[in-house]
Amino acid sequence: MVETAKTGEANKQARDQSTIQFPYGDMSDAIAVAQGIMKCGGGGKRTLHPFIQGLLDTLPEQGTLWTVEGRAAWLQAAAQNFTLIYKGEGKIDIHAVTTTQRPEKAA
Repeated sequence: MVETAKTGEANKQARDQSTIQFPYGDMSDAIAVAQGIMKCGGGGKRTLHPFIQGLLDTLPEQGTLWTVEGRAAWLQAAAQNFTLIYKGEGKIDIHAVTTTQRPEKAA
């Protein structure tokens, strides 16, 4: 009876082992394959809408000078794209305020 239980467990372990043959030899090959898949857009990640990706592609490099007017224009473009892509009510209003200007008081 004990022998049967052991045999059943051995059969279960044999079924649980993977028999997949991978097309690479070592870990560095596996990393190269994974990086190639990710570079081509693979990996199961959700892709961004082309308008959003285009906006992100126009962002300047970190640490560079970007005027408040330029930042406001980028945010306005983003708001317009959101209006085209997503459903919802309301309006997004963006104003650039330089350090020499004071914000307008609400009436």
